[in-house]
Amino acid sequence: MHRKRCFVHDMGDDVLPDIGSLMSKQSSALQQSLAVLQQGLRQGTGFSGPTVYVGLAGIALNYFRLYECCRRVKSTQAESGWAGTDPSEQAQLYLKSAFTVINAAGTSQRLTFHEGQPGIYAVKAAILHAQGEGAQALAQAQKLQELGPAVLQMPPGECELLYGRSGYLYALLFTRKYLGASSISAELVKTIVQQIVTEGSREAARVNYNNMPLLWQWHGKYYLGAAHGVTGILHTLLLACDVFDPRELFPGLDLLELIRQTTKVLAHEAMKSGNLPSSLGTDDDRLVHWCHGATGFLPLVAKLQEQDSNDLFAQASRTSADVIWTRGLLTKGVGLCHGISGNAYALLSAYRYTGDDRYLRRALQFGSFMADHWQELLNIPDRPLSLYEVCLVPLLLHIPELAQAMPTNP
Repeated sequence: MHRKRCFVHDMGDDVLPDIGSLMSKQSSALQQSLAVLQQGLRQGTGFSGPTVYVGLAGIALNYFRLYECCRRVKSTQAESGWAGTDPSEQAQLYLKSAFTVINAAGTSQRLTFHEGQPGIYAVKAAILHAQGEGAQALAQAQKLQELGPAVLQMPPGECELLYGRSGYLYALLFTRKYLGASSISAELVKTIVQQIVTEGSREAARVNYNNMPLLWQWHGKYYLGAAHGVTGILHTLLLACDVFDPRELFPGLDLLELIRQTTKVLAHEAMKSGNLPSSLGTDDDRLVHWCHGATGFLPLVAKLQEQDSNDLFAQASRTSADVIWTRGLLTKGVGLCHGISGNAYALLSAYRYTGDDRYLRRALQFGSFMADHWQELLNIPDRPLSLYEVCLVPLLLHIPELAQAMPTNP
């Protein structure tokens, strides 16, 4: 049975699903879904444009993640290819198509990982590096960094993850992760971080909301979720603090403490259900998505819980996970942005950060549900073959042998 926005389920989270059965049906679902993807791509349907979010670069990234999975677990199917395809070759093919489209269209106004050229450069750099083409990978990293001055000229309010400075910062961090520390200018990262934090401090001081030290406005609203709001910005800043000394990212400020204190205010903003409002001032408790709601908040508080034993972060992790578990089987499809994969991924991220087995069990149950029902949910989104509206890799993510091998962030 289902409600309007989510399926009502009675799945248990006390024990792991049967691993043999789960692996079998997940593998079958993955091969079938990749065959559907190939057919749709030959017809040129089911995606939009060249970008990571709902376009060709996202499909390339999807195949690259699959390639990484197979390589890390030394899967024999990595050599023969899933559904008759080589994931590495497919990643390069669709990335080449993405560059063809974006070169024909000219310079994009979007300058983030998800939208515009930065994500395409970042994904290409990662793929080239994995193929042993180090010099070409570094050339893509250089092109990515050459967009920095344009990012610095964005309007002050453009700091969110999907379209703003945090999205460009994520592209820099993504590239650095694959190519190494010397591939990305530390000074550029620091400059972007400082601009984001300065804008957040300025807006927080102007609004003076519950002593929140950082706050950003986007298009007239104070969004709280991962795509457009505070949660996504804070999580990206926290990822930067993982690879750079926070004291060097913004000398004279305790950046980690600013992130912690802002997150504590967000935790107090949670509604009775445990869900996070989409923006300040709203009591609408409908959205349990990566883009809006508890789904984007859970990885942030779980990561802070990993670093800080503060009971508030642990409680926020539990309540966020509970609302995702109760209302996360979304009827909008299996996508990362506003579908079941995004909710399963949040639970998996929480498990990776905290080691709490219940989060893993819940993620596996969601993965099992997707393996059973992905076909009936496939054509609900507008771009059913894209990464963020229907991501196929999470069907594989939740096989226990692969869970530890996968990245933490969508």
